[in-house]
Amino acid sequence: MKSVSKVMMSAVCVCLFASRGFGVGQSPLGVQERARLRAMQSQKDSPAIVKAFADYMIENGRDTYGKVQSPLFAVVMDRSTGCVFPSRDALPYPNVKVKPFAPGLEREHKMRPTDRTYMGANPLEDLALFELLYRLTKDTGAPRYRAEAEKANRWWMANTQSPATGLYPWGSHLYWDFYADAFHYGLNGYGGHELNSPWPYWSLNKEALGVFARGLWDHQIADKTSGNFNRHTPYERHGPDKNMEFGWPGASMISTWADEYALSKDAELKRAILTVLGRWESLRDPQTGAQSAASMVASYGNYREQCWPLMNLFAANVIDEASAVVAPVDPELAGKMREQGIFQHDNPDFKPIVAAQIKLCKEDTNAHLLTLDLGSNEKNFKSWAWTYGNGHL
Repeated sequence: MKSVSKVMMSAVCVCLFASRGFGVGQSPLGVQERARLRAMQSQKDSPAIVKAFADYMIENGRDTYGKVQSPLFAVVMDRSTGCVFPSRDALPYPNVKVKPFAPGLEREHKMRPTDRTYMGANPLEDLALFELLYRLTKDTGAPRYRAEAEKANRWWMANTQSPATGLYPWGSHLYWDFYADAFHYGLNGYGGHELNSPWPYWSLNKEALGVFARGLWDHQIADKTSGNFNRHTPYERHGPDKNMEFGWPGASMISTWADEYALSKDAELKRAILTVLGRWESLRDPQTGAQSAASMVASYGNYREQCWPLMNLFAANVIDEASAVVAPVDPELAGKMREQGIFQHDNPDFKPIVAAQIKLCKEDTNAHLLTLDLGSNEKNFKSWAWTYGNGHL
């Protein structure tokens, strides 16, 4: 299983007492069961809490809405009703206070509604849940947990793939609507297909992997010569865009191509890997060798003058794992993938940026580095950061 998955206990706490099919303020749990769960929490019995959460989601967190019911898991449930939110008009967007990452930019704002999945399934946002279910089968010996995860993921891969593009309605801005039994974009139709993490369960449907891998190359990459692509592309039709060649979707695409190339040895997928790697090489900062965020120049910033170290590190880790997948069938390609070196931490010209990162982390131990300015003057080596301690999610 890919190491990029994130296990978050907060998800357990949010959903544990959710219920489905009951009125506001009601619960399907009896008095004794609720007392037992509260005792787990007061005793900080984490293994018992995690198992109770998994049991609850298997029984109550599935797709029982619309005309077509499925074994898919809901990403979010309304704790007051125990149901998936019925419409986007009912969605809550809590305020978040942002730490100033540049002068004058401290402000209160809403969480981006375009990135939320309140009305259905989005398996790329449920990787932690699937990992938990697999782990419970390993730890308890009960096959039920793994079986339920695989039931959901088999259904997803067999039933939600776009017949036009081969893509899935998952990632940062798409989801499968339980009520409409169809894909849905985020609020106001923003975004599109964005593969924000590798998918570790292709072994359940290798045919779907082949269709998806070629769909990424044909419908997400706008220029197959230069490798120019956009992190967003339409799910339901051809329409790739350019100039947002971010590391996390790019690396996740490379991981997908590597999985399929290891099976099919399709030379076109090798070309896809090398083309995107080449695109990133062309975006290196000429002074430092650091990887620029993207080629886009917008009214709110020049992405070519920004380096996103954590995104680059994520990409480097994913590509390194993908290189191990292709190594048995193409060791030369695996070597090129490892040598790409998207995270240039050892480049001597990169030292001012590393120094800025160290200074930031000394000043604020909660610092989570997002962006570094790649300006030509040393005074421009500024670090921008939001922190966990100040409420940024």
